[in-house]
Amino acid sequence: PNDGTVLGTRTVVVSGTVSSSSCSVKVNGIAAARNGKEYEATVQFEADGQQTILVEASNEVSTVQKSITAVIDSTSPVITVLAPEANILTNATSIEAKCSVQDLTAVEVFIDGYQALEANGLYSYPVSLIEGQAKSIEFKAIDAALNETIVTVDGVILDTTAPTAELNIPALTNNPNLEVSGTFTEAVGIESILVNNLPATISGNSFSMSLQLVEGPQNVVTVLRDKAGNSTTVTKTVTLDSTPVQVSNIQPSSDVYLTSSQVTITGALNEEASVMVAGTEAVVSNGVFTANVTLSGCGAVQVPIVATDLAGNSVTINHSLKFDNTPPTIVSTPANGYTIIDTSPTIVVTLGDGCSGVDMSTLVIRIDGVDRTSEFAVEQQQASLLVEGMAAGPHSIGVEVEDVAGNTAQYFAVFTIQV
Repeated sequence: PNDGTVLGTRTVVVSGTVSSSSCSVKVNGIAAARNGKEYEATVQFEADGQQTILVEASNEVSTVQKSITAVIDSTSPVITVLAPEANILTNATSIEAKCSVQDLTAVEVFIDGYQALEANGLYSYPVSLIEGQAKSIEFKAIDAALNETIVTVDGVILDTTAPTAELNIPALTNNPNLEVSGTFTEAVGIESILVNNLPATISGNSFSMSLQLVEGPQNVVTVLRDKAGNSTTVTKTVTLDSTPVQVSNIQPSSDVYLTSSQVTITGALNEEASVMVAGTEAVVSNGVFTANVTLSGCGAVQVPIVATDLAGNSVTINHSLKFDNTPPTIVSTPANGYTIIDTSPTIVVTLGDGCSGVDMSTLVIRIDGVDRTSEFAVEQQQASLLVEGMAAGPHSIGVEVEDVAGNTAQYFAVFTIQV
C-alpha cells in the first residue's frame, strides 16, 4: 500500500518492485515471493492502529531498506444513540436524533439518510415525524477504512392530540369530603392525572380521588397528561355550604288560637330551599314558602317544618299552634223540659271547654229573655242565681258564651213551674 494508507484488515498484502531480480526481499522479516523484479508478501498485524511496514532488499554486497506507515482499522464504528429512545411518544413534529461515535479513524455519520451535523464530537439531525405513524430512525457510521455500523431506533410516534376528560362533581355540596371522579379518552396512553396537584387513582379510562373542601366556592383543577406530553386542564367550581337554611317569620304565630282545621302556613327563607310542612310540600316563591295543612286534636298542635337547601343542609322546626274548633258545652238547672214546683228556684248554668277554656267575660244569661248576667254569682265555670217569686207556667233560660279560641256556644232551655 501507499504510505499513510488506511486499511480495514490486519492481514496486509505488501507488493512492489526492486531494481535487481537477483536480490532477496523481506517484508517485516517475512521472505517475499519473487517474480522477476516484483515481490509480494503477506503481513499479519496483531492490532489496529498505525503500523510500520519495513521492506529489506539484500544481495551479497549490500542491504537496502524502505519503510512506510499504514493505519489498520479493522473494527466497525461504535454508535451510541443518545436520542430518541425506542418506542417513545412525543408531541414534537420534529425530533432531534443524536448519537456519539467511537472509531480509530475519521467517520461519516448519516441519520435517517441525511449526513449528520457534528458539534463537540456529537452527531445530530432533525427528523420529521408524521402523526400516528411509528417512525424508525437509522443511524449509520462509515469510517475511513469503510467499516460500517447501522443502528436503528424503532417505534418513535408523533401524537399531538391531548386527552379529553369528563369530571363528575357537584356544583354545590354540604360534604367537606368531596369524592372526585371522571372518565377520560386517550389514544396512546395516559401518563398522569393530577387533581389540585394531587395524583388521582387511575383504573381503565376512569379516575378518582378525595379532596378536602373549605367553606365557600373553590376550583377543582384536573390536569391530564398523556405519554406524548400533551396535557388537558379541566376546571370546575364547587361550593361547600354546610350552613342550614334559616327559617323565620312563621305564620300563624303560636300566640293565637286557630278555630279552623284548614290553615295556611307561611314563612321566610334566607336562601333557595325546598320545604315540607307536616308532610306536605310547600310552594316556594321569592324566598317565601306557603303550605295548606289540616290540623287535628286540641290545644297545642305541633306542625313539623323541614327546610332543605340546595346543598342538602336541612333544618327541622316544630312550630307550635294553638288549635280549638269545638265550642264550649252548656248545661242548666233546671234543664230543658223540666217541670218544677218551686216558685223561687236557683238557676245554675254550668259551662265546660276542655281545650282553650271558657272565656267567662263573654257570658250572657237571659231569664225569660231578660239579660240578668250581672246578677249571677260566677265561680270558676259555673254561674248561679236565686230567682224569687216566679209565676207558674213556662220560663226560659238563654245562654251565650265563647271559649278563649273564639268558638261561640248558644244554649236555650224551657222549664215549667207548676203550683
